Amino acid sequence: EKDEQYFEVFRANYEEYVQRYPNRTHERAVISTVGKFKADELENHLVADKINVLVVPSNDLAYVTGFLTKLNALRPRTYENHRFVVFGLDGWQEWDNLDINYKQRFNVHVVTPNYISYDSTVARNFVMDFRAAYNTEPCEFGFMGYDVTLYHLMALRNYGTNLSPHLLQSPGTVAATGFNYTKTGEESGYENEHVTFLWYHNYQLNPVTKALFWDEDDEVWERE
Repeated sequence: EKDEQYFEVFRANYEEYVQRYPNRTHERAVISTVGKFKADELENHLVADKINVLVVPSNDLAYVTGFLTKLNALRPRTYENHRFVVFGLDGWQEWDNLDINYKQRFNVHVVTPNYISYDSTVARNFVMDFRAAYNTEPCEFGFMGYDVTLYHLMALRNYGTNLSPHLLQSPGTVAATGFNYTKTGEESGYENEHVTFLWYHNYQLNPVTKALFWDEDDEVWERE
């Protein structure tokens, strides 16, 4: 029950997307409750010659573990002939006891508002400056404070106090926090809807930059 809000948000947005882009999606998503069926019954919803996209809008560790365990139980009869992409929530990243092999095997994706890439020059420079100033490592809120301040001060410098209509145009180099502002209504303000998709590949969490594809050996990669 505590996950119902996530389920309802996903279903409403999926139905809206289908109406807007009817040729891009199935007419509907197949909705199932994992706790009510065995692994054999899950097989009825899977298609061998398609990529099976499974959305699990839950932040309940026991529920998610049960789902992936049942999905894995289809091996070797089914799993070897199927391709999977599983979408979960941001909180999944914090579960060290969620089997990493499941994350890898089923190409688990999670969505997060913030992602720190230490390959980024901006992020590395920020970390070095932070260490020099405070003699410690920056936490997530340190990155967030830096990004929020820098982004909006640059917008203020470029557009003055009339910056609101230009937020989408405002250039900004951030260390971890992205910005994608949308106006919530004619008489309302702006909301930051930026998210980053991450996926488990080679037992590491990586940002999604391109669509996935499966090669002749059935190995999954990001398309070049």
